[in-house]
Amino acid sequence: MIRRSAALAIAAATAAAVLAPTGAEANNCGGFDAQLKSSSPQLMQQIAGTWVSQVGANGVATRSVWRFQLSPNGQMLYDRTHCVISPNTGREECFPIQGHGFWAAHQAQDGSIFIARATSGVGGGYTCGGDYFRPVGPNMIQSTTSGAVSQRVAG
Repeated sequence: MIRRSAALAIAAATAAAVLAPTGAEANNCGGFDAQLKSSSPQLMQQIAGTWVSQVGANGVATRSVWRFQLSPNGQMLYDRTHCVISPNTGREECFPIQGHGFWAAHQAQDGSIFIARATSGVGGGYTCGGDYFRPVGPNMIQSTTSGAVSQRVAG
């Protein structure tokens, strides 16, 4: 029981780190309304769809698989499966999380795309953040901050 509690505590701490605001434009949601109002409807129409990415945590035996369903109107559904390898047993334990939120997209002057997001939190409220992405192939974008690649799987 103690080992499971320790594994859950590690998973919760890592999940908090993954869900925390990220990227150059991270904030406490105070400016998210402005992001929505100034977003590019044409760009959001081009980006809309279902995107999947897998992210590992540095120095910790974890991985998270994200699946975002982005609607052109700025609404979003997501599910995430966060997995951690127990240091005691070596077994992988996974914890699913589902939520909703909002997103907005802007074209940056350097050609990258800034995607802002507000995702529902585990304890209520929203977590906001954003990141810059560059296209790296058909239906693929890469974070300029973390290097994580997201692939559009539906359209």
